[in-house]
Amino acid sequence: MVSIKHPLLHDLRQFDAEAAHRFPAKFDNGLGQMGMLIYSECRNEGYWCTPKNSMAFATTGGDGVHFSFIVENNKVTENSPVIVTVPANSGEPEIANLVVADNLRNFLRFGLHRGYFALEQLAYHRDFTLQAYSSSEWQPTEDWHYSVGYHLGDNGQRVRDFLVERFDLTPLPYTVTEFEVLQDKYKPLLKYPAENEW
Repeated sequence: MVSIKHPLLHDLRQFDAEAAHRFPAKFDNGLGQMGMLIYSECRNEGYWCTPKNSMAFATTGGDGVHFSFIVENNKVTENSPVIVTVPANSGEPEIANLVVADNLRNFLRFGLHRGYFALEQLAYHRDFTLQAYSSSEWQPTEDWHYSVGYHLGDNGQRVRDFLVERFDLTPLPYTVTEFEVLQDKYKPLLKYPAENEW
């Protein structure tokens, strides 16, 4: 059994319900407008590349992409790092998982400019995605930028502003070097399924 003691996650779930009520949408209410569908309970998603020592708290709703805490000593706390898992990125589990923050608060900060849906693109266009996520001035210029989620719609921007206000957040950009440091520090903690378990 994994012990989950994470007050911020509890508060985020309450925020999600409040945001859904305040900014109604036809699809993907609340933080879903920013590309993050919050689970009511954490779970291991069990994809071929999902680390065995991870507990997912949200999904983008696309292609099985999910956000999880790294479980250490059977515990999830406010200090647990956050990963994104991209099952459609075939190959080895190591390349389908990326560390996106050293804790949930910093994960929320990382997604403030663009939302969370396009974080999947870190698996395919890492440097470009880091550039897009690091600046409020960056704007999509091609159709595919919109289709993969580099742009927040009007409702998403309203939810984002509400999120910033509620949790007193400031954007957290990463340089390529800083992102690599994050990978080097936390990816060795991940325990992947054996190949015969895929």
